[in-house]
Amino acid sequence: MRSVGGVALLGLLASACGSEDPAVDPNARTAVLRFAITDDTRGRITDPPNGQVYGSVYLKEDVSLTGPRTGAAEQASDINVAVDVRNAATSEGSFRTPAFELGTEYVFLGFFDVDGNGATTRDPDAGDPVTLPITNVFTVNDAGETQVRVLFDLVFN
Repeated sequence: MRSVGGVALLGLLASACGSEDPAVDPNARTAVLRFAITDDTRGRITDPPNGQVYGSVYLKEDVSLTGPRTGAAEQASDINVAVDVRNAATSEGSFRTPAFELGTEYVFLGFFDVDGNGATTRDPDAGDPVTLPITNVFTVNDAGETQVRVLFDLVFN
């Protein structure tokens, strides 16, 4: 009994002194991605802006105008979110990233599968809105959760 109380007292003292779980990185935070399309893109698509968004998040330094460099590691992969922006500027559907480092720049790259045929290949086809590698750059802040509005600003041809 006495050792149990001692262990509890040590735990209480550790929490009072601000000790945290060593597995939790105090500098890591998440981002919540919500999705939108530009007015110009909205006017150029033939299918309603409703479907799945597929994509990945990369370190900004690993992405150029032509996309991710060969061998670039995805910081968040297999993003697959149901998105409907037929009557809204920004989606209700969202994706929460894993913990990211504060102060590091990231970029979302992906496409909006408005015609429903991208689930197998995870590649856009003609008419799908896509992102540009320079548009959706974000840095997580220390508020615990950074809100990011991802814009699809080009129609794939």
